Amino acid sequence: MFKDKEKKLTPILNELHEIFLNKFTNLQGNFIQNYLQHGNKTTIIIIRNGQTYKEIINRLNVQHTILSIRSYDLHNNGSFYFQITILQTKKIIKQAELGQVHKNGRLVDLIDTHNLTCKQTHSNTYSHDPVTEIHYTKCLFNYINNKAEIPIRNTNSTHEHIT
Repeated sequence: MFKDKEKKLTPILNELHEIFLNKFTNLQGNFIQNYLQHGNKTTIIIIRNGQTYKEIINRLNVQHTILSIRSYDLHNNGSFYFQITILQTKKIIKQAELGQVHKNGRLVDLIDTHNLTCKQTHSNTYSHDPVTEIHYTKCLFNYINNKAEIPIRNTNSTHEHIT
């Protein structure tokens, strides 16, 4: 995964080294809760295809709105939809048709979903990079907000675009 990517590997290894030396971890419910409540903002956690993430967040006792995004073949006929749901209630708050996708399985990954919806060329193009995933997620939120069949205003959120 990190072959020929020493610039990325070195900081990750340094951070792991620091974590092992540190007596305290920042992956505790209290730390995360305080981080999410910092400042005057509405906190919404966004996860992708997320039952596992939900279980982790529940174990940490983090109580915030969780949005799940997915690209899913609803009718098992090769016609995919991009959806945003409130994970706690499973209520679909946004949905847009992506069209026919020829693939095995009922889910389309983040990069392929982004490539189906965004015509821009981005400089960050490799998988599993957190910066790339955030950038692609922002593109998808803006796409679905402009195209959605179910508008975001159906929730109690005042957010229209993620920037």
